[in-house]
Amino acid sequence: MKKIITIVLLSLLLAILSSCGLIILNTGEQPFVPEPPPVTETETETEPPEIIIVDIDNETTRKVRPVDTADNKARADKYLNALTVRDFGGVAIYIATSDAAMFTPDEAATIVDAARIERNQMVEEMYNTKIITIEADINTIFTQTLNAYNSDDYYTDIIAIPPESLGLFYSRNLLLNLNMLPFTDYSVQYYYDRDAMKQMSAGYGVYGIVGEFNKNIDYYYALYFNKTLAEELGVENPYDLVYDNKWTMDKFREMTLATVSYDGIFGHGSVLTVDNYIDFIYLSSGETLMDTGYNQTPALRYANDRGVAIVAMMRNLLYNDRTLYTGSVALGAFYRGDILFYVDTVSKMEWFYDMSDTWGIVPFPKLDQRHKYNTYVSQAFSVLAVPSNNSNVENIGAFLQAANAASFGYITDRYYAILQRNIVRDSDTLNMLDYITGYNSRGKLAFDFAYMFGPQYAYIGDRTYRALRRAVTENYSLQSLYNAYNKSIIEYTSRIFPMNLG
Repeated sequence: MKKIITIVLLSLLLAILSSCGLIILNTGEQPFVPEPPPVTETETETEPPEIIIVDIDNETTRKVRPVDTADNKARADKYLNALTVRDFGGVAIYIATSDAAMFTPDEAATIVDAARIERNQMVEEMYNTKIITIEADINTIFTQTLNAYNSDDYYTDIIAIPPESLGLFYSRNLLLNLNMLPFTDYSVQYYYDRDAMKQMSAGYGVYGIVGEFNKNIDYYYALYFNKTLAEELGVENPYDLVYDNKWTMDKFREMTLATVSYDGIFGHGSVLTVDNYIDFIYLSSGETLMDTGYNQTPALRYANDRGVAIVAMMRNLLYNDRTLYTGSVALGAFYRGDILFYVDTVSKMEWFYDMSDTWGIVPFPKLDQRHKYNTYVSQAFSVLAVPSNNSNVENIGAFLQAANAASFGYITDRYYAILQRNIVRDSDTLNMLDYITGYNSRGKLAFDFAYMFGPQYAYIGDRTYRALRRAVTENYSLQSLYNAYNKSIIEYTSRIFPMNLG
């Protein structure tokens, strides 16, 4: 096949990172809030140049964008060096986690591990400390944290726990209100994920941290697609739809329906259960089940036009269209070429490196063009929290600010390098990861208060995600569910998350 490649340089400048505040911070001692280091001309984010590929045989053209290679390591150095230097006097920072290698790899087995080791050394040298992990399963971490609390003893400085465990730890008074940590500023976008942390906040407290230090792309969900099958079906190229901001749920459904007349071919699938697939689609749409945040009582929000539209879409995708393939064998079906779109974590890429059909990934589509792409996160992800009886708050606050600053971007860069060398088949796939991770400001991670506190507080879970599932699977009206539950859940959450220091 003959191809003529023409390079068209673009000079569009992206908006500079916003730094508007999210949460009122730190009663008592005022934290040091660094100004972001000046962005030099070489650091300014621009769209990478387009490559226009012209297929003469098929009389088609499409745009391909090479991967942007910003020097995020230099930025991380500047962000770290902008912070106030403190001397911990050799006292270590302990992190209890079920995934020690995520924070303190034993050796540089990969360039990602090497970047994490280098990051740790930067922080340790700056603060005269040592980062030590205590590896244990979540039940052990909970038991040890509870025992230390009850005996007024020390267990660890920081706990790294699944998002769905926040409610369990909170219910036993084990979580420090993170607003009480000095030397932290959660509004700094290049340290912390403000949208995610908003969903971990309620009443007068902020209870979980998502930042550069604990982000792990392995646990982000992506939408894999079979490029070979898409071409055979004659559907649009999902890459182009993402680049042109036209990748919506309507487009996704339209493409899945193209498989209906083909025996043994399905439009979309996942190893997720139907209930979890409902959760995935709803959160990926950009909606949340509850309104919450610091200095706010959690309340229901799903009975709005967008929520109703998403539920209607899910009824079609899951039932009416008959295009869904779910179950533990869905991964194998996608590998064989029997599914057009497949939902799974980014870590599953390595399963498809030798797949006979060509494949790629895109973010899950938006409900409409006005919002960002939203990335569902696996429960294997680790949210950071601090035990409530910890007295080492000054060191912990300074450490968290530094560890997040020193992690900025470049660890993900190393991850991309591994994918590019060993697994992915085009630059578009890596560009799509920028939408999935949120590094190009057009995507973000999707967390929801209800899913983090509902597993422990059944009253919340029954009136949020379990109600949503009933609306889809049993054809309940969202508005009727909202009318039945909203007043009582506000009364309930106002008691559980009081609007005072309590």
